[in-house]
Amino acid sequence: MTGETQATPSSRPSRGLNSSARAEAGDGLTRLRKRIDQTRASLAIERVTQAFWPVWSIAFLAFALVRLELIGLLPEWLRLLVLLALVAGFGWALVRGIRGFRWPRRGDAVRRLDDELPGRPVAALGDRHGLGRDDPAARAIWQIHMARVAAQAERARARFPDINLAARDPRALRYGALVLFLAAALFGSGTVREQLDPRSVLPAAGAGETGPVLEAWASPPAYTGRPVVYLTEFGADTLELPAGSTVTLRLYGGTATPTLTEEVSGAPVPASFTGDPGLAEAEFTVTRAGQVTVADGGDTLGRWSFTVLPDSPPQIALVEPPSRTSEGAAQFLYRGADDYGITSAFARVTLDLDRIERAHGLIPDPEPREPIEFDLALPRTGVAKEFEEREIVDLSQHPWAGLPVKVVLHARDAAGQETVSAPNEVVLPGRRFYEPLARALVEQRRDLLWSEQNAARVSQLLKAISHRPQDIFDNTKAYLATRTAIRRLDYARESRSVAERRPEVAEMLWHAALLVEEGDLSSAQERLRRAQERLSQALDDPESSDEEIANLMREMQQAMQDYLQEMMRQALENQQQNPQDQDQAQADPNMSMQDLQDMIDRMNEMMENGQRAEAQELLQQLQRLMENLQMTMRNGQPQPGQGEQMMQGLQDLMREQQQLGDQTFEELQRQFGQQGQQGQQGQQGEGQQQGDGSGALGRQQEALRQLLEQLRRDMPQGGVPGQEGQDPAESARRSLEQAERDMGSARDSLENDDPGGAVDDQAQALDNLREGMRSLDEAMRQQAQNQQGSPGGRERAESGPDESRDPLGRPTGAQGDSDGNDVHIPGTEAWKRSRQLQDEIRRRAGEQERPEPELDYLRRLLDRF
Repeated sequence: MTGETQATPSSRPSRGLNSSARAEAGDGLTRLRKRIDQTRASLAIERVTQAFWPVWSIAFLAFALVRLELIGLLPEWLRLLVLLALVAGFGWALVRGIRGFRWPRRGDAVRRLDDELPGRPVAALGDRHGLGRDDPAARAIWQIHMARVAAQAERARARFPDINLAARDPRALRYGALVLFLAAALFGSGTVREQLDPRSVLPAAGAGETGPVLEAWASPPAYTGRPVVYLTEFGADTLELPAGSTVTLRLYGGTATPTLTEEVSGAPVPASFTGDPGLAEAEFTVTRAGQVTVADGGDTLGRWSFTVLPDSPPQIALVEPPSRTSEGAAQFLYRGADDYGITSAFARVTLDLDRIERAHGLIPDPEPREPIEFDLALPRTGVAKEFEEREIVDLSQHPWAGLPVKVVLHARDAAGQETVSAPNEVVLPGRRFYEPLARALVEQRRDLLWSEQNAARVSQLLKAISHRPQDIFDNTKAYLATRTAIRRLDYARESRSVAERRPEVAEMLWHAALLVEEGDLSSAQERLRRAQERLSQALDDPESSDEEIANLMREMQQAMQDYLQEMMRQALENQQQNPQDQDQAQADPNMSMQDLQDMIDRMNEMMENGQRAEAQELLQQLQRLMENLQMTMRNGQPQPGQGEQMMQGLQDLMREQQQLGDQTFEELQRQFGQQGQQGQQGQQGEGQQQGDGSGALGRQQEALRQLLEQLRRDMPQGGVPGQEGQDPAESARRSLEQAERDMGSARDSLENDDPGGAVDDQAQALDNLREGMRSLDEAMRQQAQNQQGSPGGRERAESGPDESRDPLGRPTGAQGDSDGNDVHIPGTEAWKRSRQLQDEIRRRAGEQERPEPELDYLRRLLDRF
């Protein structure tokens, strides 16, 4: 047939190969279809946003104006103008967006995918083989090319919308509209339907057709933190409002004469509507309970009943009398309360002349002074509705410090109400001085500031105080400051300028008192001594607070640590300079820093339990231990011969006496425990066994007394007078004689089955032994000084150092504990046993049903403790 075209053999492979390539390209596009559709959607979002962002910005702005009720605040003509502008702007933006918007095509999405790929592989998947279709080699190359394009196209990823509105909106107006929209949605009032009601946003001209519209709300005072109350939502309900709330009424489209009847303002002339007939307003403040009624043309538009929540005045008062800090500042603890919070508070302190003892420098009338006023701290976070705070004010240098005063607290709330607390009759706290001289200087300073008439008297007393400075002043700087103050005060009296120079003189006297009180703080020994004295005085003073005593305890502990470190440093220096004197500083090997810390811990425990007397006794024991340590470290070269043997014997005797005292105390515990378990008949049955135990202890006590008598007789006669003309050897002899008598009394008590009395006598004997050893050591040291240069005096120095002791004289190596000057410190268990025994005695002494002889015995035991 001539009309048909026959396919040649060479053309069939060509068509088959092209079909294969086209199929492969089609499969590639099919796999990318989802990504192409996603990119096309992104382009649609991008173009819609870019074209219509003014539309939604204007819509957001209109919503915010309505939701936030900003439209209603505008005048009628301006409100209409704004509404027309919004409508016109919205229409213009919508038309502009429709004209500029173009729906994205498939090719646009393909080009967007190819933007980040080299060679545009996605678009290449739609290419067709052109030249060389009949060439097998060309077809093979084309297939390879399409396979590579398909592989590259697999790397294409869908793109997110690229809004990029910065160029179209360089002033970021869209963000302002968005913020207003979010604020209106979160904080706007009412529903959207209500706010978009034409009656609330259209001019009043249209109100005549729909009737009058009333808006009413009450705004509580800002300080109450309460929200605005919209009255139209409550109808005729009774509402409770805080006093001072402002009620606002706004009537749209009413008649020319709307009426308002209110009973809550308390004003002489009740509130009424003002303004045009189309927009009438009224505003008044709620001060009392009553009704509010709004009517127009005979119709009642609103009626409410109000009750008033009163704003109570603030309350403030001291929780406790002012206390004194460790630094001498006054500490005021107070409590305040208010229903809506206190905004400010202060204290006023005035002198209470009626309670002052008018004697000495306080006899003249005081010069007028302004009351002391200082602000009181309020809570830093939250509202100060109810709180308890503490204010610390340093009034230690004020002339009224230490005198009776009246403290009045003032508080004010946000409503302007002020409350004054009742006067608190207290003593104004001031710095506490422990040194008598420092107290005297401070007292003269107070008298000088009290009245100018005291100038002559103060000058005379200061001259009397500083007449013999070597007997009174230990601090040269304090003496010089006092003498300078005297000279300037006399000059002021002569020049009749006391009032002008009095503050300067008072400052000098205060400085001198501090120098006397603090002393030479550069000396570790002086700091320790003063810390111990202060603590001892505070324990004796019932007015000392627990906080003050705790601070003094910490001060003494720190001073003790500094002193021991200084002693160690000096001992090491002496060892390096004089190696032959290493054995001179034979400190107590049984006393360590842990022992001292245990004693301090026990003192703290006693003070926490209110046992100040027991803590005072323990403090005295601690002072004696420190004195023994100081005495040991000050020792000169030990004397060979009889004196050294005497000291060693007394040390051994003291250790044995301490052990016997512990056994006596255990015997007392044992007897008391047996008496608590047995009845009166059982007590008589056990009497013989108790007597046997006490008798054995009595015989041991007698043996120790005889040993002391022998040692005392062996003491060398004579001595060397001390610096004050007294013979230390004679003082040692008298102390040992008294210790011997105490041991005899303890023996008698033990033989009479009275271990409680023996414990006291044994403690006194230990004190006298310790004092005798101290005096004997002083005598030996003075004798060694007098023998300097003699062959006998150099004999000890020529001997080698004691290799078995460290610089503080403590044993090293395998020597173990020494039998030197052992002053036993009772352990924790002994103190616990003592405490338990005291508690048990007190408990049984309070049981009145016990026999009277037993109660008498228990009371005697309590007296012993």
